[in-house]
Amino acid sequence: MSMVRSVRASAPGKVNIALRVGGVRSDGFHPLDTIFEALDLRDDVEARLADELSMSIRGLGEDLPVDESNLVIRAAQLLKERYGSRTGLDIAPEDLGAQLTVTKRIPVAGGMAGGSADAAATLVALNELWMLGLSGAELHECAAELGSDVPFSLLGGLARGTSRGEELQSLSSNQTHGWVMLINPHGLSTPAVFREFDALGLGHGQVPDTAAVTDVLAGPTTGSEHRALLGSVLANDLEEPARSLRSDVATIIDTIRAHIAAGVLGAHAVMLSGSGPTIAVLAEPTNLDSLSGRLGKLFPELTPVVATGPVRGTHLVR
Repeated sequence: MSMVRSVRASAPGKVNIALRVGGVRSDGFHPLDTIFEALDLRDDVEARLADELSMSIRGLGEDLPVDESNLVIRAAQLLKERYGSRTGLDIAPEDLGAQLTVTKRIPVAGGMAGGSADAAATLVALNELWMLGLSGAELHECAAELGSDVPFSLLGGLARGTSRGEELQSLSSNQTHGWVMLINPHGLSTPAVFREFDALGLGHGQVPDTAAVTDVLAGPTTGSEHRALLGSVLANDLEEPARSLRSDVATIIDTIRAHIAAGVLGAHAVMLSGSGPTIAVLAEPTNLDSLSGRLGKLFPELTPVVATGPVRGTHLVR
């Protein structure tokens, strides 16, 4: 068998079309019912055979750590330790190594699962590079250990996520959704948002479901009618705690909602993306550049990023 010297994998960013949250569980996690959509902002990971594991970053996030605190290195170590003995290469499992080069286009700390995308791309690239022959189920199991969003980064498209978000059910839709993601330079801690969620007494009993969104996605409406209907059912239970912690986030969302209600912005809806502080604005795909420009003038402190979905999940780039 010929030895593959380098491979490249590409993974998508995401937006949560719906994010419903229940009361904290005994293990400290909150049960979720969420709808993921993969977006056409993608990170790539190129993997080359090497004597040890190392990584570098190009594009966005060049100042991010490249040690074991990075999900890329953790994903590589997990594969090596658990499945290195299955390599088809003429290399001892303990000697498997790779130089991993991450090309980042997904905004850093933007609530779009860029780190999870990098981990997913690493799993797919090293599975090929090291000739491990892992099944989709085995890759999913590794992804779930690395983080709640990593399994969806592998899957892509549209999916309903339950438990911590790692239990996925694919959803079908032939409709395209346009988004302007407003990236805030000042981060917002996800654990802090969940703590505020609890402090505000918002989690009671079972997690609310996402039936209203899944019904729209599976329904007969098409085009702008579909997107307008989808905008009417978007929901994020973490918006209230994020607003409580950050008055600027509340002001931005309220301003955009007022503009949409007045019919002067050309968008369908606005919502917090994930746990924030990124804000997602749903619009017609043909209106994204214009809307991005208008939002950039309204909020010069934010960075508007245009994206569409759904798109395919993590895959090898030939």
